[in-house]
Amino acid sequence: MLPANYFFLFFAIPVFAAAVLFSLSKAHFRAGVSHWLHVKPRFLHRLVSVGEILFVLIAVVGNILVFYHSYTFQSTLKKPVLRVVSIALGFSGLYNMVFLALPATRHSFWMEWLNLPWARAVKYHRWFGVATIVMFFVHFVIFFVQFANTDTLADELLPCFNCDIRFENSQGKDAWINVFGELSLLFMLIMGATSFPYVRRHYYATF
Repeated sequence: MLPANYFFLFFAIPVFAAAVLFSLSKAHFRAGVSHWLHVKPRFLHRLVSVGEILFVLIAVVGNILVFYHSYTFQSTLKKPVLRVVSIALGFSGLYNMVFLALPATRHSFWMEWLNLPWARAVKYHRWFGVATIVMFFVHFVIFFVQFANTDTLADELLPCFNCDIRFENSQGKDAWINVFGELSLLFMLIMGATSFPYVRRHYYATF
């Protein structure tokens, strides 16, 4: 079960804050804010708007902070560098999943607050998807290589049906966590494969 403080801090507060900001910007600052967010800076050859820049900055800076915090914390536990990098990439991938659906959602108040139309925002959905899949795939490959080197592939990557998983540090519990991660990555790769332009155009129902 999701701890109540996680739900409050990372779901309830951001949604409430976004709704308040969106309401204020529409009620009091609509013309000024809307115009400013639509401005396309000359130094970027007017390719992207200020709203797009803000969205990308939130994503990039957030990725850096999540990766740095995870890397720093895992390093204090005296784990191998590659393992630390793999875990940090996993957390960065989870962070990206928070933003993955936002650009592809019509009438999302996050996107409307940034004055980012759906037609322009959907490209960031694709980029987030690629970045997320790459991070999770590298995360898996590093652990796979480490398990292979220590001859623990079967113990770590296959489900243990007769293990007691009631305890926090149970080997069986770790194996099941890895299995669920493998299944998630498998379906994510399938989803990514069906999102290629050719597949999407000719087999949209599959996509």
